[in-house]
Amino acid sequence: MRIGNGSIFTIEAPETSAERKYVASATLNGKPLERPYLRWQDIAAGATLHLEMTAKRTAWTTERPPSVSVSDC
Repeated sequence: MRIGNGSIFTIEAPETSAERKYVASATLNGKPLERPYLRWQDIAAGATLHLEMTAKRTAWTTERPPSVSVSDC
């Protein structure tokens, strides 16, 4: 995705399939991402998000960012 300032944000999830549809872990620019959401500053300068996929639900499918409540979903 091209960001307005000319930077590029890339998402890689090479093992995604009908069975492997859940995120098991992620890295952002090669560093482990410890939360299942991104902030604008993670994206704005351009970055690469790499997702490791799995067939089973993980904390990544249930944890929400601090600004999102259950009623928002």
